[in-house]
Amino acid sequence: MSPKTELHGNGRSHSPLQDLIDGRFMPVLADASAVDPQTVTRVVLCSGKFFYELHAQREREARADVALVRVEQLYPFPQEALVAALAAFPNLKEIVWAQEEDTNQGAWRFVRDPLVACLPEGSRLASVCRSATPSGAHASVRAHQAEQRRLVAAAFGAL
Repeated sequence: MSPKTELHGNGRSHSPLQDLIDGRFMPVLADASAVDPQTVTRVVLCSGKFFYELHAQREREARADVALVRVEQLYPFPQEALVAALAAFPNLKEIVWAQEEDTNQGAWRFVRDPLVACLPEGSRLASVCRSATPSGAHASVRAHQAEQRRLVAAAFGAL
């Protein structure tokens, strides 16, 4: 298990007790904070705690054109749920899979083909990942933080 300090320190990651009692597992979590789905042209897909860094960046940049969708189940891939989540954005042009892990160690290579099958017509798919390496951990905290900032910026930047 990797450290989850972002989850422990971020109140947005905490579920109300009632959600735990009455709720259920959702394989895809649609973006509840996209104010106007008509303005969204890019959806950033992610899984796990990376969402909270992406969400904070979207708020800092006030990006109404970007929606964040969490894919919480990777197998079996929730194709129908993702197609439905993407269909909420009629002007969608770009779908980005964003992950903290290296290209060769995260989910990207596993989800790439199922994602292609979910793309709305006229949209394109890209990935934002660390470069492929034999070991995923940086020896330096500063290097890790710099790489995190690059990944978050790339998820919102030009493809």
